[in-house]
Amino acid sequence: MERPDPDTERDRTLSRLRIGFVVLIGISAGLIASYAQGSPAQILIAVGGGTAVGIGLVWLAFPEASKESPEQMVRRR
Repeated sequence: MERPDPDTERDRTLSRLRIGFVVLIGISAGLIASYAQGSPAQILIAVGGGTAVGIGLVWLAFPEASKESPEQMVRRR
């Protein structure tokens, strides 16, 4: 049985983490709007805005420059 490539598995895990982070923030914004008794249109706008904010936060929290694995970072030093 072949072992999966660690870099591929790492990329897949990071992608799932990023998507989960964006979805969590988008749904959170929608729930806040729902709790504030917003109309369905306002709730959808809040979800869209929260998703946009989530994308921005993911861009800041997970920069593409960190494509190196932790082992590669240590070896470089």
